[in-house]
Order: sequence, then structure tokens, then C-alpha cells
Amino acid sequence: MFGSSSRVEQGMEKNGIVTKRKVGGMTLKMASIFSDFMVVQHGVEIPVWGWGTPGSEVEVEFGTESVSCRCDARGRWRGALPAQSPSREGRDMLVRSGAEELIVRGVLVGDVWLCSGQSNMGFTVANVANAEEEIRAASCETLRMFNVARNATLDPVMDVQGKWGRACPEEVADFSAVGYFFGRELVRHLGIPVGLINSSWGGTRIETWLDIDVLAGVPGLKEDVYREFARLPKRIALSDDYLARYVEDETISNPPADNAEWAQGWAASGVNTDDWGTMVLPGRWTEQGFDFNGVFWFRRQVTVPAAWEGRALMLEVGACDKGDITYFNNQEVGRTLPTRPNGWAEKRQYRVPVEQVRFGAENIIAVRVYSHMHDGGIHGSASDMRIYPEGEPQQALSLAGPWQYRVAHNFGDLMRQGMTSPQNAPGVLFKNMIQPLTPFPVTGVIWYQGESNAGNAGLYANMFPVMIQDWRERWGVEFPFLFVQLANFRQRHSEPVDTSWARLRDSQFRTLKTCPKTGMAVTIDIGDPDDIHPRNKQDVGKRLAAWALRHHYSRPDIVPSGPLFRCAKREGQRMRLYFDECAEGLELRGPAEGAFAIAGEDQCFVWATEVVVEGDSVVVSHPDIAEPQAVRYAWDDNPPSVLYNSAGLPASPFRTDDWS
Repeated sequence: MFGSSSRVEQGMEKNGIVTKRKVGGMTLKMASIFSDFMVVQHGVEIPVWGWGTPGSEVEVEFGTESVSCRCDARGRWRGALPAQSPSREGRDMLVRSGAEELIVRGVLVGDVWLCSGQSNMGFTVANVANAEEEIRAASCETLRMFNVARNATLDPVMDVQGKWGRACPEEVADFSAVGYFFGRELVRHLGIPVGLINSSWGGTRIETWLDIDVLAGVPGLKEDVYREFARLPKRIALSDDYLARYVEDETISNPPADNAEWAQGWAASGVNTDDWGTMVLPGRWTEQGFDFNGVFWFRRQVTVPAAWEGRALMLEVGACDKGDITYFNNQEVGRTLPTRPNGWAEKRQYRVPVEQVRFGAENIIAVRVYSHMHDGGIHGSASDMRIYPEGEPQQALSLAGPWQYRVAHNFGDLMRQGMTSPQNAPGVLFKNMIQPLTPFPVTGVIWYQGESNAGNAGLYANMFPVMIQDWRERWGVEFPFLFVQLANFRQRHSEPVDTSWARLRDSQFRTLKTCPKTGMAVTIDIGDPDDIHPRNKQDVGKRLAAWALRHHYSRPDIVPSGPLFRCAKREGQRMRLYFDECAEGLELRGPAEGAFAIAGEDQCFVWATEVVVEGDSVVVSHPDIAEPQAVRYAWDDNPPSVLYNSAGLPASPFRTDDWS
């Protein structure tokens, strides 16, 4: 046990993470997860570890419990405090070695959940729908989050970096939104502290979150995994050169309004455009035959009605992926930097001063679009591109349709290839951002990832269960693993199609069915067709929490999910579909046309013409299919969501077939 901390010290240092009391040089350290306002897992031993002087003794005290251990030859020490019950009282954890002492303040005891995945898990509270209201209302002292700093180094690491934050208006804006709303629901229902560890990175593939040797054990992957890792140093060098030339050089990524192309008259009237092409907008250039990143200029003429004389205008040119500079009659009216969070999906709206407008005559609109990675161009709905008198959108003229275009810079396809960045190399983020956390006990995991793997859903179906099992083995417990099924996104097709996003959702659904203690939040009804990062993260968190509350915390009053397809039975010319998780029954919300597709032996799907709910089953048929063989529901990138249970939760997309 430690004595009083009122002893005289020669120095005191406050570093924002823990309080250090020291005499002379400081060698005593704890792993970064042990910092002020942390939450430790209740009901199990509490491991504590860090570094100090080789051979020295280290004492750790928390509450009425303590443990002593000794630093090994490399200065590493580790001990374990006895299990404790949940506690909402913030207490100090004291660590002492000789004259050195650390104090971790405000430690709570409760449940700890790991939050991981790509950008939709990293998406912060600051960017959600009603963000200002959510931030202002944050007042949950017993909800904490540790944000793991991103680290894609190829060198060995022993610790993560980061610090804990509290769910208060001053700090919650930087929380993972999905994690925050999940944790908030748990605190409301359970009344115990909840700690969240956010270890996520946007744009990442599942391969980087798997140990490289485990990944190599997935059938068909061994040679690819090690070959890609061996290529990484060269690719990093190429990436660094690319970034220096096209991103860090602001004459390209964020040039002045009077840049080189502007000086050639590309935003002005009277310039010769005979060598310009034509592209229909909205529409990404990467989907129209230009498989490279770079800078495109788009321009078109618009006649502003004379009746608008004397009015400033509002100019909307859709979402520009990633950054833009927009001109009206050769003068810049607005720009959005490529560094703006989610700026690639933000619909541009710029004000045009009245003195810049030629009323009753032709005007020139020009948009310089810059994209250094992934897709590029102007995207969204046709209704997002328009011009109108300020305050009167009902008078809008559409700007959708043919625009002239010209390529100003071609960066090549380096950033459109896989594995060009170290954070997507096999095993790198597991090694740097997951493995150092494995000594720290957690209740379970919530996971939001898959968008970056949609191009190979079949392989994802093999990798995802392997990752879940490996993580459980690393922590030494079969904890609950909850994940988010991909939301609706992109266009809706008028005829039945087979898409990569539908296949990826199916891989996730099959993992739910085959991997024990997994739960899936269906979000097929709350996505955004124009934004891969939907802003409604509140319902995502609630749906994850519903599964946890019902199945892990044994709350029988909670409906954990929407309907989940169980099996199908052919009844003459009809197919009967049976479901689990129906609550008090199934419901159709909206017309079912375009939601259920049915096929016969020819494997050609058509929309079902009969869709009838009967208790916990749905009957579908089509008069031209005498012997139906398969049914698919919500099988599209952005399908209609019409099947729900009585609790108002949507059914997961599914298929009854196993056709390739």
C-alpha cells in the first residue's frame, strides 16, 4: 500500500494524461491506455503494465487493492489487480517505483467496448445530423472514450498513443459517433460506466486489421499477402513522391483564383473551347472512362432571366469530389478545400453577387475540380445542380446535363490502386492499433467496415469470421462482436441487378448466421444515396446497443433486430419466406414493387408481382414463373426497404440462392 501523497517532491509535471511526481530523470511509464478519466473493465482482473528501470520494483494501487511487480531486463513490468465491481466514483490509480510516482485520476469501473473499422466508425459526433444539439446536450459523466492515434509504421510498436475523453460538450465532438450513441444507450439502460476505445481509420480494408500470418492462412491468400507486404516499401516511396507533387504543392491542390488555367481564360467567355470534350453532369469522371486522379475543369453557359434583374443568385453545382474552385463570369464565387472533412460529399452552394451577373444574357459557370485519390468529379442528384434568385429556390433553373470539360492535370492511377498506402497493407493496423490493446480487458467489439472491400465480397466472407475468431483468441474470451451491415448507397436500379454492395451485405449476413455471439445492425433504410458517410449515426448506435442489451445483457424487453431470413419453402407457384426476429409480426411499409425479385430455373430474376405478409412469413410470386427457385430481397446498392417487424426495425437484405 502507498503512503500519503502529501510528501514533499522536488518537482511536479502535468502532461494532460497522468500526473507525474518525480525526482531526477523519469523512467517510469504506463501504457497509454492508462490515462486520466479512463474506464477499466469490471468483473475480471485488471491488468496493469508499463516500463521502468530494469530490475526495479513497481507498486500499483487502486481503491483498496494493490499489486507489486518487477521490471524485467528490458524494463517492462506487468501486474494484475483483483477484479472490482462497477463504480461510478472516480478514483485515482497510483503507480510508484522508488522515488517516481504516477497518478491516473478519475478512473471508473464499468464495461469497456472496442470500436473499430473504417471511416463510418471514425465519423465524429461533430459531423452527425443535429450535431450542435447533440454536443450541447452531452452530459454523461460515466461515458468515456479513448481515441487511438493512427499509426501505420512498419516498425515494431509496443503501445498505442491516445487519451481518454469525457462525454461533455467540450470533448464529445471528437468521439466516434457510432461509438458514442451506442455507449449512451448502454449507460441509459444499465446505469454503469461505459468506456469506449476507438481504433479506426477511414478507407481501410479488412486485410490491414488482421494479423498478417493469420490472414495468410485464409485459403487462396498466402502468396498475395506476403507479396503485397514485400512491395510496400517501394509503394510507400511512390506514395510519398505523389503526395509531394500533387497534394502538398498547393499550386495544384489549393491554387489562387488566378491560377494558370484561369489565366488562359478557362473561366471566361470568348475562349476557344473546340478542344474541350463534353460530359454529362452530375457524374464522376472516374465512372465515365477516366480512371485516374487529377484536376478537371467543367464549364457551361446559362442565360439568367431578365426578370431576375437586381437579385443576387445562389449557385449550386452538386458535390465535388474532393475540392473545387467555382467561378461565375471569370470571378471566383467560392471554393471548398480537399482537406475539409467529408468535403468530397458536400453539396456546393455559393452566392453570386448581383454585380457579377449579366441579366437577360449568357453567363459562364466554370468549376475546377481536384481529386487526389479514389473517385473524382461532380456527383449527386440532378436536382443538386441549379441556379436561382437568392431566397427563391422555387424559380431554380437546372444546371444538370452536358458540360464542357478539359483535363488540367493527370495524376495517374496510383491512388486508385489497392495497397498503395501503409495503412492498407496486410496486418499493419492490427500490429499497431489492435495488438497493443489486447492485454486490456473488454466486454466486446463493435465494428463498422466493409465499404473498401465491396469489390471482393466472396473473399470478405472468408476473412471476416477469421478476424473475429482471431481477435477473440487474442483477448482470450469469446466476447460479443457486433457489426454494422452496409447502408443503402448510390443509385437504385429499375430492374433486378447483382451488385458488389449487395454481395458484401450478404457476406456480412452469412457471418451473422455462422459465427456465434455476433450481432448485426441493419441500416438499409437510413443511408444516404449520395453520401457514403450517412449523418444519421444515432440510429446506428441504438441498433447496435439493442442487440447488446437483449443478448449480452439479457434484457428481454428489448427487440434486438429487424426480421432475419431463416428459410424458404416452395408452395406450387409461390415461395414462402420464413423469418426470425419478427417481434409481434411482420409489416410492409410502402409498396413492395422493386423490393422482392424472384427467379426460376433459368436464374433470371424479375420483380415479384405478389408480396403478401402472413404472420411471420412472406409469400411472393410472379405469374410467369411456374416453378420458382430463388428469391432476393433488397438486393441492390440502394434498394427500397419495405419489410419491417412490429418494432419498426428493417429486415436485412437476403437471398435464398447460392448462385455465383
